[in-house]
Amino acid sequence: SSSSSSSSPSCSQRPRPSPRPFDNRPNFASLRWCKAGRPIQKAFSSLALCIVLLSWPVPNAQAVGSGLSREQARELLKSIGSHEALPALEEDPTILDFAFSDQMTMETPPGASPDAGQIASKSPYITVFENFLSEKECALLRALGQARLAPAKVVLDQSNWFDMQLTTRNNEQHYLTQKEEMEIPAIRHILKRMHRTARIPDAHSEGTQIGRYNVSTKYEGHLDTDPPNRVARPVTLIVYLSNVTEGGETLFPMDRTDCNAGWHEDPKTGERIYGAALCCKTPELDTPATVRVSPKMGRAVLFYNHFPDGSVDPRSTHIGCPVIQGVKWITQKWFRFEGYQNAQWSAGHPGFDPRFDGPPKAKGAEDLASNLFSVSQNGPRIFLNRNWLGASEPLLLAELSALAKAGEPDKWQRFDEGIHSFKLLASKARVLSRLQTPLNNSLPHEPTGFLAYRFRRQTKGEGGEPFQRLSPLTKATADALGTWGAARPATIFLPLPIGASTPPRPKFVFPRLGDCDPNDIQGCCSNPNLLAVEPSVDDALLLYSHTSDGTHDDYASIVRCPLSEGESIIMEIAFVFPGFTPVKQTQAIPTPAIESFTIEFENFATSPFQLYWKEPHGEKREVSMGELPAGPNTRSRFTTYNDHHWVVRTSSGKFVLEYTIEPDSPNHVSKALHKVPVGKREEL
Repeated sequence: SSSSSSSSPSCSQRPRPSPRPFDNRPNFASLRWCKAGRPIQKAFSSLALCIVLLSWPVPNAQAVGSGLSREQARELLKSIGSHEALPALEEDPTILDFAFSDQMTMETPPGASPDAGQIASKSPYITVFENFLSEKECALLRALGQARLAPAKVVLDQSNWFDMQLTTRNNEQHYLTQKEEMEIPAIRHILKRMHRTARIPDAHSEGTQIGRYNVSTKYEGHLDTDPPNRVARPVTLIVYLSNVTEGGETLFPMDRTDCNAGWHEDPKTGERIYGAALCCKTPELDTPATVRVSPKMGRAVLFYNHFPDGSVDPRSTHIGCPVIQGVKWITQKWFRFEGYQNAQWSAGHPGFDPRFDGPPKAKGAEDLASNLFSVSQNGPRIFLNRNWLGASEPLLLAELSALAKAGEPDKWQRFDEGIHSFKLLASKARVLSRLQTPLNNSLPHEPTGFLAYRFRRQTKGEGGEPFQRLSPLTKATADALGTWGAARPATIFLPLPIGASTPPRPKFVFPRLGDCDPNDIQGCCSNPNLLAVEPSVDDALLLYSHTSDGTHDDYASIVRCPLSEGESIIMEIAFVFPGFTPVKQTQAIPTPAIESFTIEFENFATSPFQLYWKEPHGEKREVSMGELPAGPNTRSRFTTYNDHHWVVRTSSGKFVLEYTIEPDSPNHVSKALHKVPVGKREEL
């Protein structure tokens, strides 16, 4: 059938990654902001920049935040390669002022609070946030991208990460550089928020992408991740930077069969439509599982391309629907399993924000809001959600406290989500951890799991709990929960209230092997060099025992220290996955066993040509595959199959050549590649 995907043109549609700054790894000292009271690296380049910034003659220039005048901000932007963005930034000088205001006083929009976000799907795991970015933040990102947009590209294979594929994707994009991410305070503030929301270390992402979709521009159905081609992206975050009058939705077409790269018949008109266009314009045909997110300024959609064990979730396939009316601007963050862009801010760097970074101080009476701290970026990943339940579910907190007093201490039990309070708590735990524990897997390789809990009571002088690893489960814990071979990729520690008095704060330290004697609890707890966290009542301490690719984190060890006074009750909530086996990221995504080839058209002429794919059956109509740009030496690549026919015409429609994919084709230069020259003198 001509509507089947196997007989229609296709391509590896993963968006290609941002250029990796291999030669520009972060040096926190040399990248420090030049400001009074902060140390300056003695490297010549940084010293020169600091001298320029401190001595620039601007007696009449209006000041912006961080002690910089607008003129100094302009010079800094030039020094980090952002000069092309200056005209757009200067159209509204208040945006330039905002970009360089004091990061420590910048507000966080309500849509980025820990309680924000609506789960739109559990598999793939999709969460939608309203007001994730402010209007000024959206304007800043648009301005930084406006003058530097270039045609978007996709990953075609391991040897070609930088080609265009206009049939699949025809929007424009720009990537921020590492220097821009490190040096512009407002960008730092945005990026740290993105990483906290995804629960991914700051260094583990590609450069921030800014994209623009004009009317009719689109992105056909694709996965953002492609481990076989060394593009493994566990998480994607898309934020819309503009309102769109019509079209431009991000569509996850679960359970719809009319959205792939093939021919589909419109049930109303009988018209044959190629690709995802029919799927995009017929929301009335969406199934209960389909997720459709409309563009709205500041709205964000966060989705996970991999399961917790590292395997790919094929249902994370999504579509960028064509814009019908308006212009869609987005910023996009592709997170990685390992360091990539390596923009990160350690303690002492001006990007380090104590409002969100590191262990929080003791909670004061004024600390009533829910707030998320990134306590440790990796080795292990640790987060603390201040006022986790009390800010939104105070009755649930009191109910858990009563249950702890009446229940049997230290006894592991599974969550009974048939009980309202546990169903609510399970939902809060999944949102905090970004881990889903489906009870029934619908894919053969989808990991299943469940939630378990126990209450730990501790009194003054009690010996605490020695050095322990939380995953895999001990035999005693596994027996109590009726499981085996189970991993515990994440655990939440929640101090509960005891009566009307304020209980003492329990202390946890996180030693690495060799940091202290595992049997010397007091020595570990008194070591000032170890990371220590003292959560208050209702501060949920989240510890990941596994990295984002599912492998066990050898540094995920914890010691519970003795109490010096009073009594505490801690609820432990564990995410348990039986038979949890990490999947190596070189493993291929399951695909049908159909031999494919790459066809590459190269233009040797100075005029453009039109490329067409000819239907192999039926009317054998020619389907436009876009333009081969004017040369010389411009190229367009496609994935194709045996017996596919390709036609090249001039812009006026005059026939130039036809090429058929056959194993013995004259231009079959390698096992998988067909090269087709176009516009050579002998052809003309």
